[in-house]
Amino acid sequence: MTTQTKALVPANINVSKPRTLLGLLRDQRGAGMTEYIILVGVIAMLAIVAFRFFGSSVSSKINQQAGTVNNIEVGQ
Repeated sequence: MTTQTKALVPANINVSKPRTLLGLLRDQRGAGMTEYIILVGVIAMLAIVAFRFFGSSVSSKINQQAGTVNNIEVGQ
């Protein structure tokens, strides 16, 4: 590696040692972000399932309450 290339690589990255599969499996860098992304994906999937399961009843209740508010505004 030339001195010019060394200047472009941050000091905490080891580029001289080839990576092995075991080394990649043991590497913990970025694990927190990966876990966070998986958690956000699971929450999004749960929200989609909940909206599909409860969607019609929630929509019905919202429309019912909108009708009630409409009647209050009109004075009935």
